[in-house]
Amino acid sequence: MGLLLWIISAVNYASLRAQAISDSVLSMPNPIPAQRMAIHPLTLINLSDLVGRKLDSRIRIIIKKNGNYFVFSADQVREILQSQNLSTQSNCKSVDCLSAFGQNTGADFGIGGEIRLLPNGYHFDLNLVGTVQKRRMNHVSKTLTSDWEQLINIQLPDLINKLLETPKTVISGTLIVKSDADSAIVYVDGILVGKTPYANSDMSFGSHSVRVVNTSEFKEKIQKILLTPDEPILTVVSNFRFKLGELYVSGLPYGASLTLNDIRVGAIPYKDEKVFWGEYNIIAKHIGYYDQELTTQINGYEPKHVELVLKYKNRYLAMFYSALLPGWGQAYSGHYKRATLFPIIYASGILASLFMNQQYSDALKTYEEKRDIYKASILLDERIDGARTDMDFALDEANNKRLIGLTAVAATTLFWFYNLNDALLGFPPRIRDPWESEKARFPALSYSTTNNALLITLNTKF
Repeated sequence: MGLLLWIISAVNYASLRAQAISDSVLSMPNPIPAQRMAIHPLTLINLSDLVGRKLDSRIRIIIKKNGNYFVFSADQVREILQSQNLSTQSNCKSVDCLSAFGQNTGADFGIGGEIRLLPNGYHFDLNLVGTVQKRRMNHVSKTLTSDWEQLINIQLPDLINKLLETPKTVISGTLIVKSDADSAIVYVDGILVGKTPYANSDMSFGSHSVRVVNTSEFKEKIQKILLTPDEPILTVVSNFRFKLGELYVSGLPYGASLTLNDIRVGAIPYKDEKVFWGEYNIIAKHIGYYDQELTTQINGYEPKHVELVLKYKNRYLAMFYSALLPGWGQAYSGHYKRATLFPIIYASGILASLFMNQQYSDALKTYEEKRDIYKASILLDERIDGARTDMDFALDEANNKRLIGLTAVAATTLFWFYNLNDALLGFPPRIRDPWESEKARFPALSYSTTNNALLITLNTKF
């Protein structure tokens, strides 16, 4: 009986142990496959090959210890690149180069860059690029200044660990579709997905076709897009109401400023190939010319050509205006800064002349009073010398103020003449068609400026 119980206990124990082993095996997670890391031969600047090999070897050891990475050895990388006739000496640190390098070596990630010896240490400039993602995952650029032992064992591991702190891989992006039409229907890759405004934050990377249909007007717009990790968010705007046309403005003089609906847009000649349909008020301005205003309508896709020829002003009329009021002729010609400044200068001269004239009158009265005192002192034979000094001083004061007043009058008069000369000679010259002189010299030469394109035709009859 005891033997039977012992046999049953042994069998139960063996059964439980086998179950435990089976459970433990089933509960063990599958090993995560190691990510393959390939380091392109780094560019060494001012470094010996021996130091470069030590740094390269140390970087590989740090990556192996960092996590679940399989790192190709330097010899394996060279053999792979040589077998495919690829260069190992170029400075490969761009996204395109490292992506191609990772694909050629069969790696998930590629590291490239340069190590430069500086007077104060070693400068590391390294890029980590994902082969599948085809984008830069991380980048470090830092100068490490320390002795060799501290550089190898402390600073370099910290730098490489920061490089390997890659962000999570983004596998989808966001697509936003807007339209000026109310509830336009949206198709993505031929599938009805909703109405505008539409947003999808789980859009796979790659090329897609977006079709927006305005059912009220029976119109549609189709657009090809490319969603990439570098541009994970795209907004598609399909407008049906705002249509675009072309506007060309030519005329004389060249360089005249143009204003469209109170907005400064440029100068003659002017061209805009994306103008919304509607009514436009065009104003052309130039110094020495009368403003030219024109209203035009753009309601089609055909180019709209507008020609503005400004009328030249009269310089003698400008001089006449300035003779009446300094600055008026400058305002007439278009020199608005001088038109503001000249009246102020002229008025200041007149006020200064009047003020000094008043000062001279007061000083003259003072002199007359001193003179009367001097005459009285002679009769009384008292303080003759003091009264004479006061009288002479008052006379000098009156003469000085008179001189200043006359100077102000002369300066104001000279400025008035300068104002006339500026209004006449400072008037801008007339800007002519640059081809008019050529036509006068060569009558057989004809031209056309249609659509801002100069066409020259040589006639054979003279």
